[in-house]
Amino acid sequence: MDSLLRDATTIAMDFVQASIIQMIRDGELDIEHDRMKFIDEDSVARFLKRSPFYYDKILDYLIQNRLILRILMHESLKESKHHDYLSVDCLIYQEIPRTTRFSDRFFRGR
Repeated sequence: MDSLLRDATTIAMDFVQASIIQMIRDGELDIEHDRMKFIDEDSVARFLKRSPFYYDKILDYLIQNRLILRILMHESLKESKHHDYLSVDCLIYQEIPRTTRFSDRFFRGR
């Protein structure tokens, strides 16, 4: 569990360091009132161009660890008000939108 969170945090911090902190140092980005303020459209474009690399990296990591994540989801929902959505196979399909059904199939590898 610690390793899972540590690795996910490392990926997130790599993104923050390479994208946000570096852009602040370069004068392309400022944080005002908890919002990102870019100096121009080119700065926004550079930020958006870098982002998919990290999205892919975290998504790959989540897919590699999908079985552990399913157990964690199951355990976290077990005592919540949403416990009715749980079954042996993790999620009951009745009230879940179609996109969630697709992602569940994807994570199962079907």
